[in-house]
Amino acid sequence: MNDDSASPQIRLPLRNQLPCWLCALLITSPLCITVFFPFDFVDDGCLVYRESPGIAKRVMEKTFSEFHTRGPFRPMTWLHWELQAELFDQNACMHRLARFGMAFLTAWLLMIFFNQMGYSNLPSAIAGSMLMLTPYRGEIWLSLGLTEAFFLPYCILSLISAIKASQSQTISIWDMAAWVWATLAIACKNTSVAVIPALLLLRAWPIGASLTPWNVRGPLCFLASPAIFFIAHLIAFKLDPTPKEYSTSLPGFGHFLAWARALSRASALEFIGPGLLIILSSIFFGSRQLSQGQGFSRIFATSFLLIFFGVGVHIPINGVSGRYSAIPGIGLDLIIGFAIQKSLDSKLSSISKWGLGLVMAGIIIALITDLNKGLKQSNRSSLLWEAVSYVENHCDDQSQCQWLAEGKPEKNNLGKSEGIHMGWHLKNRGIYKGSFKTCDDWPDMRTASTVITTSSSHPEGWNLEMTLEPSSRLPHFDEKLRIYSNKEINQ
Repeated sequence: MNDDSASPQIRLPLRNQLPCWLCALLITSPLCITVFFPFDFVDDGCLVYRESPGIAKRVMEKTFSEFHTRGPFRPMTWLHWELQAELFDQNACMHRLARFGMAFLTAWLLMIFFNQMGYSNLPSAIAGSMLMLTPYRGEIWLSLGLTEAFFLPYCILSLISAIKASQSQTISIWDMAAWVWATLAIACKNTSVAVIPALLLLRAWPIGASLTPWNVRGPLCFLASPAIFFIAHLIAFKLDPTPKEYSTSLPGFGHFLAWARALSRASALEFIGPGLLIILSSIFFGSRQLSQGQGFSRIFATSFLLIFFGVGVHIPINGVSGRYSAIPGIGLDLIIGFAIQKSLDSKLSSISKWGLGLVMAGIIIALITDLNKGLKQSNRSSLLWEAVSYVENHCDDQSQCQWLAEGKPEKNNLGKSEGIHMGWHLKNRGIYKGSFKTCDDWPDMRTASTVITTSSSHPEGWNLEMTLEPSSRLPHFDEKLRIYSNKEINQ
């Protein structure tokens, strides 16, 4: 990778893509276990069930309803969700299989993208595994309600198409493809507009040539135009008088510190940091020119744009989450892949081999941590499904069940939101016809017949009917569900 001219090209014949397919399958194969996870109690209750109106009507209604109540405008995301609900309905395995398919597609496209940026298959696979297997960014593939799984393939396809447009004889076709993919990504989630600056750079910087934006100013203006949809949404968001769940504000210094920590976690430094440090040290102290060739400038400029705008578009949003680092994380992956590729091109020294070994060991540890997180989430969901089963089998349609959330739970413990999501599942399954509500204190004994809570104490008049515990065969959390019945109503 000493020169951009050595960068491999995308080869269209399918047989030439076999290494990319195999690497993508290797990266995503550990995620196969998620196919056996049940539905979660985080948004799944309002996403996975088939409803009576047609798909087009449902997509339009939910898109505009979400905009007015919460703020996001994402018709393509709702199209994905509603298509899956129409096809799979209450089959959790099929919904999970579709999510795994998106993970495989993303890994395969990442392999192609990294190949186009000049990396061989090993650095591409290692860099790609950061997005797929680390606990921080890997949350995308564990939950059906996270939208990054939908927009990431579109974002990567737009970058690949821009590279192809800069070096192909069929320029207009690839420019149009890049425009379409970028537009669809923004229609999935407006913050994916952060990919457009890197898209423009790759279009204006052909492999083995200099950066010449003025020579392609027409295509660049065309490719930048999807940002209009982001700007239009932002204006509508600010002008709409309805209070929104999501809001924007000026960030404080603590928010920037939170993002600095988020980027370190997105690059999995806690797992691969020692090995990566050894590789970088061997490159610098081995008298090798890290910045030799135009490949260095092009790759690091692309990385900078993905990180800068990927973080910048989220800065006005309160809070930081692993899924927010999806786009800036790809920029970090480019840097990590470059360091590994550079050490391979320079013929690994014994020190570099140790560093590469530590990086791969770190990825394995990250994978184990990620799977443990997924299994814990599955165990938690299974416990809640036992409560759903109890309500459907033991409570009559004239009864009122209530979920009692005591105080503010710690992370990953059971709180009020789980009760809300349980209510959605009960309503959409249609088996239990009675009333289900959440409450902050023990309900009036004249109305409620059943209370589900984590509390081990109860007022007089309530009987403990059942205690539900997490499975001992899976990683579990320190919570138990207790089901109490009203003595008077249930006599």
